[in-house]
Amino acid sequence: MMNPKTSTSVIVGVFALMTVAGAAQGAIMIGSNAASGVGNTNSTFTGTIDYAPQTSTTGLLTIVLTNTSNVALNSRLTAFVFNAGSAASPSSLLLTAVGATVSNISGGSASPFGSTFVGGAGVGGQFEGGGNPSSGISPGQTGTFTFRITTASAPTLSASDFLSGPYAQNFVVRFRGLSDGSSSKIPAVLVPTPGTGALALVGVLTMSRRKRA
Repeated sequence: MMNPKTSTSVIVGVFALMTVAGAAQGAIMIGSNAASGVGNTNSTFTGTIDYAPQTSTTGLLTIVLTNTSNVALNSRLTAFVFNAGSAASPSSLLLTAVGATVSNISGGSASPFGSTFVGGAGVGGQFEGGGNPSSGISPGQTGTFTFRITTASAPTLSASDFLSGPYAQNFVVRFRGLSDGSSSKIPAVLVPTPGTGALALVGVLTMSRRKRA
């Protein structure tokens, strides 16, 4: 018969394991891949990508981006584009944008990183140019964007799919309006999270408590 203390430890451990595993399947964190950027690579950003299937053919993509550039640069985050992994004939439509005045981008180019992207958002509805950069995200500010993704692959997509696709870089951010007159294009990179380590720690703690019981 299991010792009550052991039983409690196992239950707590399993619950923690399930909680951490659930969190690991949600939003992913991204950051600036300055080493692969073009233009003024002092412009930087951080953010998250979250995706949730809605129907057999649609899903809701939420992208949160923070402009972490130095205020002195006056660098405005004016656009971004993404792909959707190996999704079947995907399309994207911008539903809401908070923190920036932007419009939907579909099939936009982000040369030299790629000529056609599934979706995105940009000032004036463009990635390269568009309207006044002041409509973008200022340094220290955050924008939140939601998209409807339509594809027969909707139920099986995950947040990380929007960092993958046919090119070496499949999520690219645009900065314009810098004080020195320059601009930049900075790809995103996945930021590792402590999820795997946390899972291992839960297992170790659970086993340790069982041995002491």
